[in-house]
Amino acid sequence: MPIDQLRRGRRARVWSAGEDSTIRAMRAGGAIWKEVAAALGLSVLLVRKRGDALGGPALVKPTAARIPEAPVVPRQPPGTPWTAVEDAYLLGMEDAGAAWGAMGRHLGRDRRACAARWETLQEPAPKPTKPRRCLKCSAVFDSEGPGNRMCPTCAEANAEIGCSIDHGFFGLPVTGLD
Repeated sequence: MPIDQLRRGRRARVWSAGEDSTIRAMRAGGAIWKEVAAALGLSVLLVRKRGDALGGPALVKPTAARIPEAPVVPRQPPGTPWTAVEDAYLLGMEDAGAAWGAMGRHLGRDRRACAARWETLQEPAPKPTKPRRCLKCSAVFDSEGPGNRMCPTCAEANAEIGCSIDHGFFGLPVTGLD
């Protein structure tokens, strides 16, 4: 058994010549690792490791020309808020296939901070909902928190009635304000 197939007592994945040629051809054509992995139906990490093992000038990262230009900035202290410009640059560099370390150098941030921010920008977390009973009509509805205790129908009716001088809390006339 070849030595590159042995790894910590387990058998490593055996790569076919067709897969190796696909990696070489796609990388030489300018594809990023994500595209190569999708074409092979494998993880980006697995394909990238195989590409590194293959080596050669055809596998030099071809996307450097596609990375947006930005000045290298001094290191930002931890906890510094992200700006909209940094977010746009981060998304552009990731789409171009840049490494997290390169992004961090350009933005003055840690590579792990760049990866975490990118994950945050991908999909906003949905608001958790919980079924609750409406305090006005007792109907069950999806509430977004303890401050949301009326169903949308009752909340809309309440907004129409309002709390004015003419009407009290339950829509009854207010007396004795003279």
